[in-house]
Amino acid sequence: VHWFYPTGGGEHHILAFGQSSAPGFHHAGFEVRNIDEIGQATATMSDKGYTLNWGIGRHGPGSNCFSYIRDPWNGMAEYFSDMDYIPAGSDWRAEVWTPGTPRGNWGPPQPADWGTNFEAIGRQGLGEANG
Repeated sequence: VHWFYPTGGGEHHILAFGQSSAPGFHHAGFEVRNIDEIGQATATMSDKGYTLNWGIGRHGPGSNCFSYIRDPWNGMAEYFSDMDYIPAGSDWRAEVWTPGTPRGNWGPPQPADWGTNFEAIGRQGLGEANG
């Protein structure tokens, strides 16, 4: 995964690209205030029939708390809070996280298919979500 952040300062990443065997959108992130709101959002989406993909946990890259939910097209929505802020002028550098590199400090293990783009598979690939 390639992480990018603005040179004028910003959160750990504002854009990330992942390499996969299929084209598609991997995930969009939605910042919430705290881990309680991550839990509430995850429970609400689960109650609506959406599938939890990974979480709740804390990432190594970015140090943020997170939860990933599969969307109706098999992409993902990430709820996150408490992400690292990189000040302008910092010597922080974007890096490439290779497959197999742990991305969680605590929480359930990263699913083997987390880096795969399923959008081309459509709803049949992972089960239907109720809207």
